[in-house]
Order: sequence, then C-alpha cells, then structure tokens
Amino acid sequence: MGLSIYSRALAKHVFRSNYLFPDAEKVLEALHAKDTLQGTLVRAVLLQVLPGMQKKRQGTLAKIVVDEVCEVVAGLMSGDLQKKFRGRLGQLTITLCGNWEAVQRVHERIRPSFALSEDDWKVLPVWSDSAPTPNGATLRSREDKDGQSGYGDPNLSTISTDDIARVVWPAFLATDEEGTSELISFGYVISRDDVQKAANEDMPKRAMRKATRDGNPGGERRRRDSAVFVSHGPSNLSTIE
Repeated sequence: MGLSIYSRALAKHVFRSNYLFPDAEKVLEALHAKDTLQGTLVRAVLLQVLPGMQKKRQGTLAKIVVDEVCEVVAGLMSGDLQKKFRGRLGQLTITLCGNWEAVQRVHERIRPSFALSEDDWKVLPVWSDSAPTPNGATLRSREDKDGQSGYGDPNLSTISTDDIARVVWPAFLATDEEGTSELISFGYVISRDDVQKAANEDMPKRAMRKATRDGNPGGERRRRDSAVFVSHGPSNLSTIE
C-alpha cells in the first residue's frame, strides 16, 4: 500500500514536465494530442523559464509527497520510527527529483502511466527472494545454482490484467514527435495471488491475537476503565476531538 501511495504522489507532484504552473501538465497533454511537435517545443521553452523558481517549487512539491505518504502510514509506526522514515523518504524523494531533471530534458516526452496493459507490467519481486544468505550469496542465486529454484524471475514473468490486484509503480512511456508511444520502463504490480498468500499467512496471527484477547477479558476491561475514569474532575466535552 505504501509504495502505491508514494508512486502516485510522485506522479502527481514530481514526475512533471515542469514545476512552474499547476495546470501546465493538462495544457501540454492537450497540445501534444493536437500537435506533438508544437507540444515538444512549448515543453522545452517552459523548462528553461525561471529555473531558480522551478527548483524551489520542486523542493516544495517533494515535501508535499513526503507529507502525503507519512499522513497515511504514520499510524503504523512508533514516534522514533516515524522520524527515521520521514527523513529517509525525504532523501529518496530528493534523489528521484534529481534523476527526473535529466528525464525532463529528453527530447521525447516521458510520462508515468498507471493504465493497465498486459505488456507493461511485472509482478513486484518478493523482498526475501534476494535476501543475502550467511555465505554472502543471495537466496535466488544459490537456488539457481542448485537447479532447485522455486521462484520465477520477475523480469521474465508475465501477468494478465485480470490477475492484477494493485499497481504499485507506474510504467513509463516515451512519446515521439509523431505521437507514437513506446514503453521504456515496466511498471510493477501486486497480483491477486500474492494478496491471497499474504492474507493466508496473516490469518494464524490474527487468530492468535483474538485468542489472547478472549482469554484475558479482565485485563482488557481494566485498560478501558482506567482510560475512561482516570479523571474525577468536571467533564468538558467541548475539548474532545
């Protein structure tokens, strides 16, 4: 969920043709559809206008991206972890902004796409697939060497749009002067099968937590009571948010 939110925030605020005008993307989109060459020229001109202001605006938009993501995922972390997460996410976003500056200067117009097409997507690889083993080799490389790999290479996998549960990272398309779009970078998705596997793995943990709660109702009641009746002073409902 977090990566999906992050990628869409980046697509909205950072992966843009320029940072001067909020509605410039819509105008350029319409112009490219009508006259691709003219759209390319206008995009190139806008990119050179007030570079200092664009750089400042880029930093502001990068902060907005971090704020949007942290607002959603903050409840899943402790206070200290939230600070570390925000700091590292900010560093990553600034790095992506720098990388995107080079993309902005490419002659072809490059844009992110979340539209589903079977040829544009790869299944997001599982983190543990490439986790290092004690001898320094990755799990996948060791399994491939033994000829017993139980995982398919995500770079070679294909997926039907019917099997996609969520797009977590966009595909990137380049549009030339003739208006022809070409895939230059695959997007990543989570499959319905992966979602079901994750749900199945989480079911025993949920059952254990429920059994723990059911087995100690008194402790749960005492925690609730202590929170409700901690104050014996007058109640001021207007201060409750």
